[in-house]
Amino acid sequence: MRFVAAVLALLFVRISAFSDSRLTKHYIEKRATWPNPGAVKGDTTGIHDPSVVKVSGKYFLYGTGVGIPTWTSTDRITWTAVGKAFSKAPTATNAFTGTSDASLWAPDVTYVGGKYIMYYSASSFGSQHSAIFMAQSSTGLPGSWTDDGVVISTVSGSDYNAIDPHLIVTSDGSWYLSLGSFWTGIKLIQLNPSTGKPLNSTITAISKRQVQQPISR
Repeated sequence: MRFVAAVLALLFVRISAFSDSRLTKHYIEKRATWPNPGAVKGDTTGIHDPSVVKVSGKYFLYGTGVGIPTWTSTDRITWTAVGKAFSKAPTATNAFTGTSDASLWAPDVTYVGGKYIMYYSASSFGSQHSAIFMAQSSTGLPGSWTDDGVVISTVSGSDYNAIDPHLIVTSDGSWYLSLGSFWTGIKLIQLNPSTGKPLNSTITAISKRQVQQPISR
């Protein structure tokens, strides 16, 4: 879902006056550096909603699950489970997950400014009582993450859902976050690079779910 959201974000800014093509330029520049996927092995059972980041020849993979499970690899083929980003739930997430076991969703990790930045979701199935949180780490390894709290949240009755984040950092240093799923679809917000939090209150729709009409015969 995050990849789809990123592509939609790109398509949106290419046809809208919202952008001066910074996101378009970002993806054109990055496209040639993305390697094709290959067969993997090792501790790969149960990886869901994966996010992969490469830093200094080492790959880190993060996924949905208790504490945000973490894997590493040196070749993008053989993966080793190394633990969990969080040994216990950041306290503020419990109100959104309805648990205290750190069952967190869809982490998105980016290495920028000499540190690892993670955006992740706290929610429960079928609920709009959801939030996207931010965390930072100097190493990306389990136990090194500092949670920075809520970035954006939704409540029952909101027309979108604050889950499935994806950070986009453009070549000029601008930060954007795509998010959302179900209800009215995918949204885009601009972030303050200094804080990682929303730069303003503007929420832009980049993909809206359409209601399927019955077919008359």
